[in-house]
Amino acid sequence: MSKDAAPNYWSGKLVDLRVEDHPDPLPELRRLLRYQRGYDWVSRGDDHLAARRYAEALTDYRRGLEIVPEVEELRYWVGLGMLMTEERDQGLQMLKEILQNDPGWVQVTRGLLSIRSMPIDPSLFEGLI
Repeated sequence: MSKDAAPNYWSGKLVDLRVEDHPDPLPELRRLLRYQRGYDWVSRGDDHLAARRYAEALTDYRRGLEIVPEVEELRYWVGLGMLMTEERDQGLQMLKEILQNDPGWVQVTRGLLSIRSMPIDPSLFEGLI
């Protein structure tokens, strides 16, 4: 729970995890908290990116990926974010690896490009999707 008062019980929750049905709940709780921390850092990075604070975005993206480097979803979104920074080449490399390994992300990328939800030049993806 947050230290600040909330108008309702759910808006003050920082994390809501349940592991009571897991055969080994404490390691599972640690794993889920680690994932949450990684996602939190990447979310902060997205906020910085939206505000055009690119250096801060990259710092927070790196922190998130250091915590959960195995999460392909985070690597994908961070790679897209990096396309809008000075580390575009690194973002492209990250995306290339992900798109080659999982056709599902190719579909996601095509969908995002088709609705123009990203301020990214679609030509960057030529040969990748």
